[in-house]
Amino acid sequence: MITEADGDSHQIARGLMAIREIFGSDLPADPRFTGPVIEALDRLFESGVKATVAAAAHGR
Repeated sequence: MITEADGDSHQIARGLMAIREIFGSDLPADPRFTGPVIEALDRLFESGVKATVAAAAHGR
């Protein structure tokens, strides 16, 4: 799934959120959940792990 997504954070997030045993059916359907997840994944790909974690730790 992840290798097939070729760095597309939306596709990766949707693929992971399709795992019903983890996310159920309500969370993947809620943009209040999916939006921040996709945004965080975008930041991770754009800025890298260190910068993303540092920003999260400082509330950014």
